[in-house]
Amino acid sequence: MKEAEVYSYSRLNTWKNCEASYKLIYLDKEQNSDSWFTEAGSLVHSLLEDFTNGEIEQDQLKFLFLDGMSQLRNSIYPNIKNSFIKGVLTYLENPKMFHLKMKPFEVEEGFCVYFPKGNFWLRGFIDLWGYMGDDIWAIDHKSANNKRAAWNTKEAVRQLYLYSSYIWLKAGRFPKYLAYNFFKTNDFEKIPFNLNDF
Repeated sequence: MKEAEVYSYSRLNTWKNCEASYKLIYLDKEQNSDSWFTEAGSLVHSLLEDFTNGEIEQDQLKFLFLDGMSQLRNSIYPNIKNSFIKGVLTYLENPKMFHLKMKPFEVEEGFCVYFPKGNFWLRGFIDLWGYMGDDIWAIDHKSANNKRAAWNTKEAVRQLYLYSSYIWLKAGRFPKYLAYNFFKTNDFEKIPFNLNDF
């Protein structure tokens, strides 16, 4: 039997959307340097992880964010950069998701789940998942703009549905809710988990 491959969600998604890009990045090993958006998004993810773990206070977030933004290696058009900074600052000062009190919870938890159908391992990180009362939530932080029509499709939530397979293995049941935390636009989208869509 062929040895099972290990895939990330981004790798699977690249193959689905463009096989030529998949070949360049994953087979030909073309270098794909981090963009400004990747760096900026990673900075906010890191701050949210530290905040959720209780390592920093909410009133520190905006100062740490601005300091991190000043140290990014890549550049971007000033109007795009300013719009991103303004949106994230608004979020950090009045975040819609910070009222969520999970206990217990896991932050940036890495996992690897085997899928016999297809003979592959799915590797990933769940930004945040845990219990609110008796319900399990799985949350993904996004820098994208949720006003795009794409977020209203089943395609948009495929990543969290796949990640839910790990939660089922660990907790013995699927999440009650999947959610996207759009920190650039301070929007929070909650999607009830539907087994028919899994």
